[in-house]
This record gives sequence, C-alpha cells and structure tokens, in this order.
Amino acid sequence: KWRLNQTLTYSYQSHAAVIEMDSETGKFKILKYAIVDDCGKQINPMIVEGQVHGAAAHGIGAAMYENCEDDDEAQLKSSTRVDYLIPTALEVPDLVTESMETPSLFAPKGIKGVGEGGGTPISAIANAVEDALTPFGVEISDSHQNPQRIYELVVAKRKKA
Repeated sequence: KWRLNQTLTYSYQSHAAVIEMDSETGKFKILKYAIVDDCGKQINPMIVEGQVHGAAAHGIGAAMYENCEDDDEAQLKSSTRVDYLIPTALEVPDLVTESMETPSLFAPKGIKGVGEGGGTPISAIANAVEDALTPFGVEISDSHQNPQRIYELVVAKRKKA
C-alpha cells in the first residue's frame, strides 16, 4: 500500500556551466550548460524536458540578468524594463539535458515533481564565474553575477595587489 507523502516527491537536479569571460570588462557568456534531472517515473518526457528547460531559463535569468537593487535612499534602481533585464531565447544557451528515472517510493506510479530546479543555475553560474576569476584571486559571494559587479571585484583585487 502506498503511503502518500507530498513532501518527498521533489526532483533532483545537477547543473554545470562552462563560461567565457573578458576579465577587463566583466562580461561573460555561457558556452555550455548541462543538466541531469531525476523526476522519478516520467509520464510525458517532452513535458519533462520543457519544464527542465523553463526552470533553467528562469535560474539563468536570476543569476545573470534579474536583479533588484536599492540606492542609498532605499529607492528601487531597477524598476523599469530598461533596468530589470530578463533573458530571452538569445541569452539562454542551448541546454544539454539528461534524465534519470529513480521512482519515488512515496508517490503513486513513482512520480516526483519536475521543473523545480530554477535555483540551481544560480550556484552553477556563480561557480563558473569564480572558476574563471581564479587567476585574480576573486571569490564570489553574491548570487547575481553581472558584468559591472565582476569588473568591480577584479579592480578591487588588483588594487590590493
């Protein structure tokens, strides 16, 4: 008999990003992006792939484009579409995806949630950026990686040296 437990039906994902960076400007581009997803038994693999891609696009947006910043007087600096960027199909790289199917023991048919890995790209991209900045001794402590912030980190490290 199944013991339904909705809290244990989330999927597992692993993401990896390879980037190219211009350390003089802080601009970077994702060259390769790979995802391995395990959402249990897949009922419709095409929908699973779409959900995984959509979550990755949201996470890439959160990591590279979308940012809410306040000025010194607590006024929102990114209150328009000019300041608050979201990724389009041009910014989201081709995604290499693989799926595993480890059935859940806590849900009927062994299914789990899918498309819930939107936060994972934040860490994958931050790690790729930090790896690219290793020669400069820069450590990343922010989740949002924009060229201006990267440039400031490199300049600050160079001034200390």
